[in-house]
Amino acid sequence: MTAQVNYFSLLIPIFLMVIAGILFVLAFLNKISNYMKWFAAAIFVSVCVQILQTIVLPSDIYRFAPLNCFLFFISVLCTAHAVYLRLGIATH
Repeated sequence: MTAQVNYFSLLIPIFLMVIAGILFVLAFLNKISNYMKWFAAAIFVSVCVQILQTIVLPSDIYRFAPLNCFLFFISVLCTAHAVYLRLGIATH
């Protein structure tokens, strides 16, 4: 059984990878706020999860489920940190 990878299944991940790359470059040049760097990291990690789900065979998806869940959790953490930085939430 082969993976069903084509251009259409990679269209959205490629678009999101470009957006994350642009945000990383702008963060590197200090043109955008620090929280956008964390948001770009969240986009990048979620794209990695999407690509992993796209290329893994359906019969082997259960083997990669812990990695998918861990990467998705990292994406949620990056998003939560970006919101924390944007809103300036006091933690004490």
